[in-house]
Amino acid sequence: MHVLTRTLLPLMVILLIAGCGARRGAAGLAEGAATVEVRNQSWSDMRIYAVSGSQRTRLGTVTATSTAVLRIPSHVVAGGRDVSFLADALAGGAATSFNIFVRPGDQVGITIPSTVR
Repeated sequence: MHVLTRTLLPLMVILLIAGCGARRGAAGLAEGAATVEVRNQSWSDMRIYAVSGSQRTRLGTVTATSTAVLRIPSHVVAGGRDVSFLADALAGGAATSFNIFVRPGDQVGITIPSTVR
């Protein structure tokens, strides 16, 4: 359990800080959608999910040590909602962020540190 906490804490702190800096007005987005820029510093490929309430929506995959912008569908952020992000390593293991309030049109940035595997 201590190893799990030590692995998850850096991701949760970074995601919380990154979520506070959400920007509005992403050009070219489908009406009501938002985006998340994922900076994957881990050596593992990550499946990224948006979690709102009990609903988990797969956003895409970000390869190891790369950055990708993923679209958050409008049904996930309709009217503005608390959303957490789940990074699920293809090789096993996962980490989840704290909740971040995301509205349609927001651009959120998160970083997956190299300690998440």
